[in-house]
Amino acid sequence: MTRLKVLVYNVAANYPGVGDYARMDKLRIKLIEGDYDFIGLSEVYNQSMATILLDDVNLQKKYPYIEYLMADYTDLALPYHTFHRGLVLISKYPFVQSEHFTYTDRMTEGLNRLLAPKDVLYCRFQHPDTEIDVFMTHLQWGDLPPQVEVRKKHFVELRQKVDEWHNPETPTLILGDLNIYGYPDKSDEYSTFADLFVEFTDPHYTLHPSDPAKTWTGDNAKVFNWYDGSKFDYIFVSEHFTPLTSEVLRWKGRSGPYILKWKPTHFVSRRDRVNIFIKRLLRIAVLPIHLLLMAGLTIYRIRNGYPQILVMVHKDLSDHYALQADLEMND
Repeated sequence: MTRLKVLVYNVAANYPGVGDYARMDKLRIKLIEGDYDFIGLSEVYNQSMATILLDDVNLQKKYPYIEYLMADYTDLALPYHTFHRGLVLISKYPFVQSEHFTYTDRMTEGLNRLLAPKDVLYCRFQHPDTEIDVFMTHLQWGDLPPQVEVRKKHFVELRQKVDEWHNPETPTLILGDLNIYGYPDKSDEYSTFADLFVEFTDPHYTLHPSDPAKTWTGDNAKVFNWYDGSKFDYIFVSEHFTPLTSEVLRWKGRSGPYILKWKPTHFVSRRDRVNIFIKRLLRIAVLPIHLLLMAGLTIYRIRNGYPQILVMVHKDLSDHYALQADLEMND
């Protein structure tokens, strides 16, 4: 029997604060130690953080095949840019086909225009026993009615791309941050997605029907209290697989924004170090403006139905938890 180990993780590599480079070092070590067959990462937006995470001889020795849908954004001193793409598929096995698609529907009003569009990355991998299709995606965030409507349109477009690129006879995984609440009894959106992808199952729900499997971190749950630490990250599998285990992994190690030391585990050029130093100085210089903007954004969101505080310090490797599943391929 062929067994596979799969991980999906929103790593929040958005814009580097002090301590975030060390966080990428720690995350890379976790990925290497995990010995996965397939890894899907989202929010690998910042190029310097992506380099620290992915451009490493030990990681590439373990996982020689990496497909990175590079983020497209303007890296300014202030951390505002278009958050899209930033998807990564990592594997021990070569991919024989790769495609990507940017969802056509997006939020365009106010700050939502900076958080879209979203994408799907697809690879067909050549496992020693069979070809395996893997889709990695990140869907529209938020639970206001316009955001929900855009996300449901993403469901339909993802379904279309699965039908276009995928052979029903090929074992298939759908991974990603879907930004929907977990489980049918708690979420109409979950039911809508599950009905649209009826030939796929959710291993965690199959094995743990009463476990909410929260992947939006506990730190965030205390602040973004309306989410109550929801499950946003998913692994869906085709009927070719039998789920054996599924668990949420809380990896510790985020240092917080005021830790100044970074000891990289791989060589970083003098130029990169100078760039990092300059960026830190710029962020310190614009910190008062940044805090004013965050305060204004918080007031804006509270008035529009979002009772949240935006400035947080996490104790985890990301503001999400990782989701891991062990699968057995059916004969």
